Amino acid sequence: ASLIVKKLTATETPEAIVTWMVAMQAPLALIPAIRVWQWPSLESWGYLWAMALAGTIAHLCFTRAYRLVDITALQPLEFIKLPFAVILAWMVFSEWPGLWTWIGGAVIFASTVYITQREARAKNRFGQMPEPAKRNYSLSATRNEGVTIAARIGPV
Repeated sequence: ASLIVKKLTATETPEAIVTWMVAMQAPLALIPAIRVWQWPSLESWGYLWAMALAGTIAHLCFTRAYRLVDITALQPLEFIKLPFAVILAWMVFSEWPGLWTWIGGAVIFASTVYITQREARAKNRFGQMPEPAKRNYSLSATRNEGVTIAARIGPV
């Protein structure tokens, strides 16, 4: 999915990408949900809307990041999800992962470290340096009486 999002950022806005992702995933999630659907309580609706808002903001941020940097720079952030999921499951559900979850996490972590080191050595061995960023970005701000009104990051 990351590769598809990176490719789409060349022609689409992050808002359009996230909107289409939700529009395509919602009907797919509805299919298995129909068999076991129960209407949420008022309290649950609050939690659901909070999760939807947080998830949408996170997807927008990641999509914007894919537009700005090489995808390999963001992959370590993808692997941080496992420790956060463990912490969240422990705090919210009092659930501690089993042995196989820890083993799987260790395999994923070790393979990521190995592949990253192998690729770095291969680039150095063959004299290939990473390509510089294709765009230069700057931060500009509008000030009125010493107060920043709006800030924008964009191409120079």
